[in-house]
Amino acid sequence: MLSMLSRPTRASSPLFFRSLRSRLVTRPAISLVFTDLDNTLYDWVAWYSRAFYRMLDGAAARADVPRGQLLTEMQQLYRSRQGLEQPEALLHAPSIQRCFGSATRARQALARVFASYYHAAHGNGLRTYPGVRSTLQRMAALGVMVVGHTEAPANHAAARLRALGLEHAFVALLAAPAAPDDPTILADDSTELPFPVRCLNTDERKPNPAVVLDLCERLRVSPRSALYVGDSLARDVRMARDGGLWTAWARYGTSHDPRDWQRVVDVSPWTAAQRAAACQPMAEAEVAPHVVLHESFSELLQHFELAPAHYEHERPADSADDGMMEATAPQVELAAQ
Repeated sequence: MLSMLSRPTRASSPLFFRSLRSRLVTRPAISLVFTDLDNTLYDWVAWYSRAFYRMLDGAAARADVPRGQLLTEMQQLYRSRQGLEQPEALLHAPSIQRCFGSATRARQALARVFASYYHAAHGNGLRTYPGVRSTLQRMAALGVMVVGHTEAPANHAAARLRALGLEHAFVALLAAPAAPDDPTILADDSTELPFPVRCLNTDERKPNPAVVLDLCERLRVSPRSALYVGDSLARDVRMARDGGLWTAWARYGTSHDPRDWQRVVDVSPWTAAQRAAACQPMAEAEVAPHVVLHESFSELLQHFELAPAHYEHERPADSADDGMMEATAPQVELAAQ
């Protein structure tokens, strides 16, 4: 009897209690996922640093002007327009105007240069981060709604999703207004999308959580059953926490090749002080995400339970028709990259 009492039983072992505790801890059930796009689903910095300079080099060669001169002109144009994703500005660069005489003639002469922005013969440089494709496919298969939320122009965001074959993973896109008459958006990129797009006003953009909460209400999903994934602590995580959503910080999306980052900084509309600050190590924001994704988008599956969403096909009676249709179930199959 003494030997039986002194021998540790299965129920009293530390391993048993750790196992029991892990079973009792319930992971949050998520039916709606909002995800940032740039530097969350793919490395936007690496892609942009190649796409922009590929366009710049092609235009400089075609117009026979020094690359540095054309870069300076584009910096000035982007500064006046306060945006990085307006390649149409190239048509108005003084060197291009002098060479071709008008924006219309320049557009025709540089058609192949603009086409290389998203459709370079050697590859456009867009690559999803590890785990993105398989996790989005799993969400779609389980009926979890996924909404893209970006500050990029809507037509550029859609073009990147198409280039990656991810457009069927989404039920809606929240984005900045489309860049008008953009020569880099080809006919194949402007066809109808399989999801509705809502272009946000300036006061609706990050870090204002109002549009996210509005869509939760429209889809009849509680913020506590919604998750926000993004690479910015200050804009994505803070916004979502303020709205009462679960948050996952895509920390992997904050690491970039210093050469790529510098090339983006060089053409940015930022002031000298802002450029210097951008090249310094990122300061810790005074906000903590619920979950940190260190290496892969698929780490979400370790922390959250994906629950089938209840799709609503009728618009709430008190909601105005502002262009955001009710979402339908996402398709399961994603095109291979």
